[in-house]
This record gives sequence, C-alpha cells and structure tokens, in this order.
Amino acid sequence: MSCLRLSSLRSRLILLVLLAAIPALALILHDAAARRSRAIHNVKDSTKRLARLTALEELQLIDGARHVLMALSHVPGVRHGDVEACNELFARLVRDSHRYANFGLIDLEGNVVASGLPMREPVNAADRRYFREALKSESFAVGEYQVGRITGVPSLNLGYPVRDERQVTNGVVFAALNLSWLSQLELEVQAHLPPGYVMTKIDDRGMVLVHPLDPEKWVGRSALRSPLVQRVLAEREGLAEAPGLDGISRLYGFAPLSPSRGSGTVFVIVGVPRAVVLADSDRVLKHSLIWLAIVAAVALTVALLGSHVLILTRVRVLTRAVRRLGSGDLSARTGLPEARGVIAELARSFDDMAARLEQAQAERRRLEREVLDIEEQERQQIGRELHDDLGQLLTAMALKSKVQQEVLAKHASPEAARAAEICDLATRAMDRVRALARGLYPVDFEHVDLPLALQDLADSVEDASGLSCQVECPGDVAVPDAMMRTHLHRIAQEAVSNAIKHAEAQQIAIRLASEGGQLILTVEDDGKGLPQDVKCGDTLGWRTMGYRAALLGGSLELEPRPSGGTIVKCRVPCPTKQAAPGES
Repeated sequence: MSCLRLSSLRSRLILLVLLAAIPALALILHDAAARRSRAIHNVKDSTKRLARLTALEELQLIDGARHVLMALSHVPGVRHGDVEACNELFARLVRDSHRYANFGLIDLEGNVVASGLPMREPVNAADRRYFREALKSESFAVGEYQVGRITGVPSLNLGYPVRDERQVTNGVVFAALNLSWLSQLELEVQAHLPPGYVMTKIDDRGMVLVHPLDPEKWVGRSALRSPLVQRVLAEREGLAEAPGLDGISRLYGFAPLSPSRGSGTVFVIVGVPRAVVLADSDRVLKHSLIWLAIVAAVALTVALLGSHVLILTRVRVLTRAVRRLGSGDLSARTGLPEARGVIAELARSFDDMAARLEQAQAERRRLEREVLDIEEQERQQIGRELHDDLGQLLTAMALKSKVQQEVLAKHASPEAARAAEICDLATRAMDRVRALARGLYPVDFEHVDLPLALQDLADSVEDASGLSCQVECPGDVAVPDAMMRTHLHRIAQEAVSNAIKHAEAQQIAIRLASEGGQLILTVEDDGKGLPQDVKCGDTLGWRTMGYRAALLGGSLELEPRPSGGTIVKCRVPCPTKQAAPGES
C-alpha cells in the first residue's frame, strides 16, 4: 500500500511538472511560428523598401542626365551641327565620366552624325524610343534598356531635342547611361544588405539589368527562360521560392520600381536562402526548447527523488512560480530560502533563468528604443542635408538666375522670360526643400578644414551674389576636432544664407577667434536686421544653428549691429585634443 502511495505521489508530481511545461512549450512553439511568419514577411517589406530606394536613385541619375543633355543642347557647336566640334566634346565627356557609355547627336532622319565613340559604320536610331519620343514631345525622353549599336554594351539611352536660334528642332542629342556603372552602384547597395541577400534587377522584357553574382554573364541578356523571371513578370509583386539565375534555390521577394518616364517597368528581386531568413527564429526556438528541456528534466528528477511532504510543498511552490512565468510574469521567483539539495538547486536555477529572461526583455525594450532613436536620427540627417546642401545650392541658383534675368531684361533680350521661369522654379524648389527640412530638422555635414571652408564659403557667396564677404581668421586659431569643424562651418553657412536671403545685406564679415578658452565664430552683416519679435529658435535655420551649438556644448547669440544689420555669435569650448577617427 505504501509503495502504491509512493508511486502515486511520484506520478502526480511528474504529471504536475509536465502540465507546467506544456503551456511553456505551446508558448515557445507559437512564438516560433510567429517569428518565422514575420521573418518571411520582412523579406517582402525589404523588397518594397529597396524598390523605393532604387527608384529614387534611378530617378536622380536620370534627372542628372536630363540636366546634362539640356546643357549640351545649348552648346553652339551642337545647335549648329558642327560634327567635328561635337565629336571632340562628346569624346571628352565620355572620357571624363564613367557613368555614361556615350554621347551623340542625331539628325531629324535618325542618322547619328556625331558620337563620343568612333562609329565603324553609319548608324540610324530612327527606331529608338528615346529618339521618337524626344521629337514627338519636343522634350526630354527616356528609352529602353538595350545594347547600344555604337557602344556594344548594355545601356539606357536618353534624348533631348536640339533647337536652333529660331527655336526650330533640328536634331536630338543623346546620352547612354552605362549599365555596368549602374551595376557598381548596386554592388554598393548589395554590400549594405544582410549576409546572404542577393539583389537582381530586370525590366519588363526579362532583360537582366543588375546581377551581382555574375554580372559579365547576365547583365544585358534576357532571362525569360528562368521560372523565377516568368513568375515575376506574371505576378509583378509577391514572394516566391524558386531557383535563381545561378540555379540556387532561394526565397525571393520582388516588387516593381516606379516607371521611369518611358523606360518601362523595372523589377527589384531580393533573394535570400530560407535558412538565412529563418536563422534567428530557429535559433530562438532551439534555445527556448533547450531551456524548457532543462527545466523539465530538473523538475522530473525532483519529482522522482522526493515524495516527502516537505519536498512536495517546495515542488508546489516551484510549480506555482513556473506557472507564473509561463503566463508571462517574468518577475516570478520561488522565494525559497537558500539551502542544499536538488529542489533548492532547481529553485535557484529557476530564479536565475527568470532573472535572465526578465533582463533579456528589458534589454529588448531598450534596443527597441534605440532603434526608434536611430530612425529619428536618420530622418534628421536627411533633413539636415536637404536644408544645408540642397537649400544653399537652390539659393545660389535663384540669385544667379535673378541677376541673369535683370541683365537680360536691361538688354531687352527674349531670353529674359526663360531666365524668369528658371528663377521662379528655383524659388519654388527652395520652398519645397524648406518644407521637407522643416519636417525632418537638419544637422550634420562633411568634415572640412574650418578656415579653408569659411574662405570657400565667402568666395562662393561673392561669386553667386556679387556681395562682399570677408573672412578674418588669425593663423593661430585651430579647430582640430572634426565634429566641431563641421558644425561651426554649418552655423556660418546658415547665418550667411540668412543675411543674403532675409537681411538683404551688401557686406558680410565672418570672424573666427580664440578667447578665454572658447572659440568664437561671428557672422556680421549690414542688412536691414530682423524684426523685433524674431528671436533665436523662431525659425528652422535658427533652430538648426542653436542645435549645432548645443551639440558642441556652446551657445548661440543673436544681436543687432549698432550701425545696422545683425550679428550672429557662436561660442563653444576649445577642444583639447585631436578627435580620433570615429569619435565624431
């Protein structure tokens, strides 16, 4: 009878331990399934993000080419069809720029009359989409991805109409974007992808545009026979597990890029081995199962070794703690006093495990906060670059176009209206950049030597606006810290920009001095000054400068100039040593 009771007690203890382990196992399996599902879904999300980024990059490249072709269309030799001058100009452009495979000029019949690369035989481009669209729309046109008849390499051709002095179209100037150069850009993107990821780009005809594993074999060739390519062209967006162009089976996510104004649809395909996609979830599942097995083994050992009331009591305490942990309460502890024995060891192991789980959860929450912070920093960095770089360029563009408009208007030139349009476009672009920067809040710039950067800033202001901009910087003033050079340069740049755009200044002085253990940067102008109700921090520019000064542990001051104008003064502590690489 006693043996039976002992056996029954052990059975109940074993059953209790198993019941406590089942919810934990179910939770682990459910979490593992959810992790696997999220990992697979993330492949599709990553593809969409890559598609958006790649589309933006491609549009920027095409827009840059558009500006180049617009400029070429106004070159006298191109407008007059001077073949010798055009060949020399186009050849020099091809040598100086790796992104372009060729430049050329086509007459109205489609004959290529000038080319940066020598032509072995006459070439006619009347059947090319970019040529037909450029003549039809009388504006910039984008062709298809194809192998050039002159270059013999895969390229994307772009065209722009050429007009003579009477504004009559007499030809098309074209540029061929080199797909090999585009592949190098994609390799840089590939380098930032997680290990195991492979990114491929194809067009809607199945031609391979980018393939990092074997570009010489695939770029510029058709892959319509590939089951993966056939599925991409049929479904356009989704997930698929199939052999890639190299014959290796992967999990692929694919999505279309935004159509590039006549060049057809381009698809981004991101492939990754299933094992890589599910590696993290499988590792977490493995560790969770190991921990669960350890806890279950220890608990079963305790149940088999002890049946005494004292042991049973402690087991019940431990079981309750396990149940609390299984329900998600990571603060659960056994609360048993320190003692020797298997049960006490099990209790301590459980408490240690629960503490590590609680610590792991706290660490995960901390990492989530850091990820949010990093995301915000990235948004701020983009905003800063928009405001600090593109904004300044557009300011210079607006000023130059305004000056040009006035000069043309004085001479009653018909080009004055076009200059006015350019000025208006630049002004609207500046407004748009300010709006974007105001939402993202700019900060940061490249490392520069500060005295030289300030002198370059003054020279660019004088060249762009005709204003007087002087720099005063004693030779013994040094700013060894790269981050400090960056922020002080940007503060000066923003203050000068404000003096030009808002204060209508004619003379600007930039001073850098060291005084009392501080670096003092002063920007002084003779403009009309700021309204009485404007203070530091009221505008995006002032907030940016104040933020930069605060990052350096300094302050920003704004005060009126006694003889009229504004004085912007930034005080920061002098650095004591050269910043090591990476400290900035």
